[in-house]
Amino acid sequence: TFPFLIAYILYLDRHSHFRELSAGHNYIGTTTALANIYIPPPVRGSLYHSIMQQAVALATHLCSRTRRQPTIRSSRRLLSFDIISPSLTPADEQNHGSVLISHDETSKIITVTLNSPSTYNALTVEIGEMFRNKINFLRTNLHDGSIRNANVCILKGSGKAFSSGGSLDWLRSRRDVPAHINADIMMEFYKSFLCIRTLQIPVIAAIHGSAIGAGACLALACDLRVAARDTRIGFNFVSLGIHAGMGASHFLPKTIGRTAANEALLTGKTFLGPEAYQLGLVNRLVDTPQEVLTEAIALAAEVANQNPLSVRTMIRSIRMQEDELLEVALRREADVQ
Repeated sequence: TFPFLIAYILYLDRHSHFRELSAGHNYIGTTTALANIYIPPPVRGSLYHSIMQQAVALATHLCSRTRRQPTIRSSRRLLSFDIISPSLTPADEQNHGSVLISHDETSKIITVTLNSPSTYNALTVEIGEMFRNKINFLRTNLHDGSIRNANVCILKGSGKAFSSGGSLDWLRSRRDVPAHINADIMMEFYKSFLCIRTLQIPVIAAIHGSAIGAGACLALACDLRVAARDTRIGFNFVSLGIHAGMGASHFLPKTIGRTAANEALLTGKTFLGPEAYQLGLVNRLVDTPQEVLTEAIALAAEVANQNPLSVRTMIRSIRMQEDELLEVALRREADVQ
């Protein structure tokens, strides 16, 4: 098989405008070369079809070795491979891993669940990578129409908490890493969770138990929030001897105002549900943790029943205003955390 592939690539190089399209995709070796080739005018004869069949088979094999599945999309001249998260289908709940996705077409609600209850849904590098893959999958399939009847997303945590935040031990282990390298690592960590804001639909955080540190920041990155009276939303960074991160210094002042945000960030404050509701940190408040998801679904239903195009364009406008200077704030946080 391989000599035929090399021969075909050389043929393209000599007889057509062969080039690779460098789009920053995580394709490996030969898969990249095969996946990003402009096909020349039809090559007549059975040799072409035989070579292409072998090329696709090899590319599929290579992709499977990365534990990802290739979806092959072809047009008249371009053959491309889109790498997607394993075993995901738009309509079915994914009952595996630390991040779960479900989609109810009747209610038009997608639910993303942080599923590490034993750690109170702590946000680690590994979970961040999985989270980013799942959100990228949702965004791609919302864009191309593979997921239909989805107008709003709920983000929740399994077990007793929304999220206990990042790993303090991991942060402290980075103290000996050169500052410029650590800053890039922290930026990648932030964005692996803040990618929730790239979904084309509004996101509602259903916050039960605690949302602390990076967990509170993830809730802030959502567009709407529902909490219970005993919910704890904490920005305790300075109490732990570290600078706030993951957008806390950007989103919190925009959400509750500069005065209240300054106090919270400088004193490491934790808000209980009633105060969070009074300050506008959460949109709706319920009496018990068991009611949080029910109320989040009710709020999601109100959004889902609106005109979907209007909702999508409105949430884009809202985020464009909120995200002004976000990159600057994230870079500052990454430099000093």
